[in-house]
Amino acid sequence: PVEFVLGAGYGPGGGRQRLEALRFGGFTVPLDAQGAVLVPYRGRQGSFPYISALDVLAGQADPRLLEQAIVLIGTTAAGLLDLRTTPVQNLYPGVEINANLIAGLLDQRFKTRPPYSAGLEVLQLVLVGALATVMGFLTPVWGLLLLAATTGLLLGVNGYWWQARDLIAPLASPLLLLFLLYVFYASYNFFVEARRERWITQQF
Repeated sequence: PVEFVLGAGYGPGGGRQRLEALRFGGFTVPLDAQGAVLVPYRGRQGSFPYISALDVLAGQADPRLLEQAIVLIGTTAAGLLDLRTTPVQNLYPGVEINANLIAGLLDQRFKTRPPYSAGLEVLQLVLVGALATVMGFLTPVWGLLLLAATTGLLLGVNGYWWQARDLIAPLASPLLLLFLLYVFYASYNFFVEARRERWITQQF
């Protein structure tokens, strides 16, 4: 039987209902806010072994590849219209997408977006904004070093969550805010210094 895992707040007076995961046969499949699963791609096409159906029918396939294996039957020819656009490759066989899903199900290594993702994004924006205001009081060199250090910290924390915790943390918005603030402060300081130099030149 399939068990539906509902998020907090579900029920009478509990607000909107949200399906967070499916459980069946001892496996758990986490779902995103739209009720879809994030495919745990292992890589580009060919991450799983392919065997020609002609070789199987002719008895020329290596039986060791088929022993105790989950076999998916599909097509890879472009004319059969089973090529999909994926994050790892523009044209990716649909049958291998299913293979990635099955492998993720067996390994239980699905990437998930935690329920507190929105709150984490707001917290990151507040911290980045507070840290970036320091740039207004720094020289261009120190401001650039602070930008590089903060960018490295964000990438490192995001990479840790992605690799070690299988969590998808927001990254684009804090990085965008950080670079926009740096450009703003750098431009502001440039024009202020240029005006000050012109004023000093006029005085003398």
